[in-house]
Amino acid sequence: MKGQAMLTIKQNWRAIIYDIACGLAAHDVAVKYQIGERSFWNFLKLLDISMKDIQEACKEEEEFKRMTKLEKLQKKQERLKILPTSFDDFRQLEVIQELERQLRLKGDTDEAIRRNVKAIFELCLLKSKHPEDITIDDILEFLDCKRLEWQENGKDLRRSEVLSQFSAAYISPMRTWCKYRGLPIPPALTTAEYHSPYRKVRITVEQRYQLLKWVKENYPKEYDKVRATLVFLYETGSRASALMKVQFIETEEFGQKVYYAMSEEKGKRTQIRWEKPMNPKWYPYVKGKLPLTTREALRIIEILKQAYEAVLPEGLTKHYAIKHAYHVWRHTATNDLLEASNYNLMLVAQKLGWRNVQMIVNVYGTMDRAMLLKLSGYEVKYEAAKFEFLYNEWEEKARSEGLI
Repeated sequence: MKGQAMLTIKQNWRAIIYDIACGLAAHDVAVKYQIGERSFWNFLKLLDISMKDIQEACKEEEEFKRMTKLEKLQKKQERLKILPTSFDDFRQLEVIQELERQLRLKGDTDEAIRRNVKAIFELCLLKSKHPEDITIDDILEFLDCKRLEWQENGKDLRRSEVLSQFSAAYISPMRTWCKYRGLPIPPALTTAEYHSPYRKVRITVEQRYQLLKWVKENYPKEYDKVRATLVFLYETGSRASALMKVQFIETEEFGQKVYYAMSEEKGKRTQIRWEKPMNPKWYPYVKGKLPLTTREALRIIEILKQAYEAVLPEGLTKHYAIKHAYHVWRHTATNDLLEASNYNLMLVAQKLGWRNVQMIVNVYGTMDRAMLLKLSGYEVKYEAAKFEFLYNEWEEKARSEGLI
C-alpha cells in the first residue's frame, strides 16, 4: 500500500468506518478520500475484517445505545464474558436464551429446558468459564466430578436406575450443549455406561515433586513429617487411621533385610490387620517419623490442603484431594500399581490392602483399552505409570534440591 494512501486512511479512519456503516461501497469510499480502491481493500485486509463486519459492529453499537441501563449492564457482562453466579442471571445470557429458544421450538418442556440449563450452569461454575469458552475436555472433566460427587453421596452408579438418573441429569444436557455449540460429541456422551471416576484421581510423579518443594519452602520445620506421611501413604495405600497406629518391623528374608508396616484399618465389616512390605529405598524417610499424634495428623491435613491448592491444576484430582487430603494417595497408589503390574489384581490387593480383588474392579473399573491392545501386540501409544513415589528426572531434581 502506498504511504500517502495509508496516511489518508489513518487520518480519516473514524469517518471511513461511519461511511461504511451508512452503506457507502468500497468504490464510493475510495473516490471520497481520493485513494485507490485496492489500497482501501488492502487496509481492510491488514485489519483482517470485511465491510460486512464493520457494518454489523456499527449496527450492534447503535442497538447498544438504545438499551436501558440494565440491558447495557447485561450486555457489558457478556462482552467481558463475566460469568453470573446466580442461576437466574445465567439464564439471561444471550447464548443461553438462544439455546432455550431453540429447545422450545423443538418441543422441550420448561422442566426439561431448566434441567439442561442448570447442568450447563454447574459446568461453567466448576470450570469458572463463560459458556462460550467451554471445551469438550471441560465437559468430560465435569462429568467425572459429578460421578465422584454422586458416588461420595452413596449413589451407586453401577445400578442401572441410578445410571439412568445421572444420564438424564448430566450426560443428556452435555450432549444437548455440544450439539448447540457445534462441538464434537465423544463416545462418553452417546451411551450411558458406568465409568469409574476414581480411575482418574491421581497425583502424578511431577506433582509429587512439586508438592514436596512447596512444603519445604513454606513449612520447613514440618517438612520431614509431611514427606514421611506422603511416602507412607503412597507405599502402602493405607487409610488415614493407619498414620496414628502403624508400627514397623525389620526382619530378614531371602538373605536380606525386609521392612513391614503393620496396621489395623477398617474393612467392610470389621477392623483388618495388614502387613505391608515397604520399598527399602523409601523406608528410611518414614522410619522414626510415624506414627503421628492426632494433633500432628490434623496439622498435616491443613498443610496438604494449602499445598494442593497451590500446586495441583484445576480438575478432578484437586477437587477430590482438597476434600480427602489423605485418601487421595490410596487412589493414586492403586492406579499406579494397576498400570505398573499390567492390572495384576492379586498383587494390588496384597500390596495395598484390599480384602477382595472384586472390590478393586468395582472401584476402578477394568483394564484400560489402550493397555489391553498394547499387551495384545498392537502399536498403541500407552505409557504405564511406575509404582514408585519419585523416579527419573523428578527423583534427580528432588535429590539435587535436598528434598530427599
